[in-house]
Amino acid sequence: MSTAKCPLKRCQGKRGCICPVSTNLPSGTFSAKTTRFSTKTTLPEIAVKDKPKTAKQPKKVVKASLTKEAPAPAMPSVKPATPEPQIQTPPSQDLNNNGNVIVRYNHYKKEFAIKNGSLDAATIDGQYFLSAVFPKSKLYLSRFGPSDFSFESEGLPHCGETYWVHIEEDAEERVAYEKRQDEYSAARAKDRAAKDDKPNIMREKVESCSCIEGNPCVDKYCCKDWDNRYAVAKKHGWKGFQ
Repeated sequence: MSTAKCPLKRCQGKRGCICPVSTNLPSGTFSAKTTRFSTKTTLPEIAVKDKPKTAKQPKKVVKASLTKEAPAPAMPSVKPATPEPQIQTPPSQDLNNNGNVIVRYNHYKKEFAIKNGSLDAATIDGQYFLSAVFPKSKLYLSRFGPSDFSFESEGLPHCGETYWVHIEEDAEERVAYEKRQDEYSAARAKDRAAKDDKPNIMREKVESCSCIEGNPCVDKYCCKDWDNRYAVAKKHGWKGFQ
C-alpha cells in the first residue's frame, strides 16, 4: 500500500481513501481507477500422456563356437645360468706390523707391544724376571698353553693374539737348583729339631708307642712303626687276638 499523503482534505486517513485519486486505498478495497485486463487468454496446460512402451526385443544369444582354439605354442624352458663360484683369496696378512699381544706365564697375563712384527725376550724378562729364577734358560713363544705343550714356532706374532711363554731350563742350572733346595730343606729341618729340644718349651703330652710294651697301637700318629705294629708287638710279648 502506498504511503503518499493525499492532498485532499476529505481523505479518511486510516479507513482508506474513497476518492478517485485512490492513493491510500487499503488492499482489497474498491478503487475508482479502471483496471486493465490482459487481452491474452491463457489455456490450462494439457497433461502429456506417457508414450506407449515399445516391446523389448530379446537379446541375441551368441552361441560359443564348439571348435576349440589352438593353444599357443609353449615356450622352450630355459634353465637359469648358474653363476660360477668366485674363489676369494684370503687377504695377505702383514706380519711386520705394530700392535699389542698378550703374553702369559703361569698365572701372569700382561700385554706387550710388538714393533715391526717382533718381540724380544729381554722385554718379556723385564716384566716376568724369568732369567733370575731360571738362569741360562731359553724362552719360547707359542700359541699352545701348558695343557697342549709345544715349542713349535708359528712365525712372527700377530696383533691381538695371546701367546704362552715356555722355558727350557739349562741342565747344569737345574742340578745346581735342586742341590740348593736340598741344602735349604736340610737347614730348615735342623733348625726345627733344635727348637724342639729346648726344655723351656711347654709341649702337650702325647701318648707314646705301645707296641714296644706288647700291645699294638691304635693311633698311627703315636705309633713308631704303624705298618708293622703287630709284628713289633709280638716281639715284645703280644700273643695276638684271643
